[in-house]
Amino acid sequence: MAIAGEPREVTYAELAVLSNRVGNALREQDVTRGDRVLILLPDSPEFIAAFFGAAKIGAIAVPVNPFARAPDYHHYIDNSEPRAAIVHSEVLAEFLPASSERAQMPIVLVGDEEIETGGVTCAEWSAWTGASSERLAPAETSPHDPAFFLYTSGSGGAPKAAVHRHADMLVTSRSFACGVLDLHEEDVTFSVSKLFLPMAWETGCIFRCPSARARS
Repeated sequence: MAIAGEPREVTYAELAVLSNRVGNALREQDVTRGDRVLILLPDSPEFIAAFFGAAKIGAIAVPVNPFARAPDYHHYIDNSEPRAAIVHSEVLAEFLPASSERAQMPIVLVGDEEIETGGVTCAEWSAWTGASSERLAPAETSPHDPAFFLYTSGSGGAPKAAVHRHADMLVTSRSFACGVLDLHEEDVTFSVSKLFLPMAWETGCIFRCPSARARS
């Protein structure tokens, strides 16, 4: 088991398949290596699949605060220049005014797929992922290629994107999740920090140790 809790438990195999579907669906939207994919989702299987689906094709995942406001999203969009966005329906009202100031990017809607979009075309997550293949060969990235951006809190000015490489995730897992927390296959971890925050990734809470399968 990878995720325990509501609304349902999710296995590693299910997450792997969903991540592959996301990666293939992003490619269908012409997202390529080095492109940024903005992620505005609460902690969920969809968040994890969006994150790893983008990283697996060599794109750069950019998870940001799904509780922010339109001016914040304007900054994230202007700064990261995303090629596509995966947005929860509860965030859409704040996100659309910010996204309208640039050329329309592909938007994938998670959550209430019947919500009013103000005439903006949005792909529906269920159909978007369901139409793509569950098999995906990873892009030939190097350990030093950027995998994701995490934005600072903005306490010292506008939030800044901290760039994390593909190798950084493995280092975090081995050094903290395994080396400090000593996580093993039978362990269950409860993460209070939200996944869009840097501190959540520093715990290595969703990464499997080489000899363990810790739950998130």
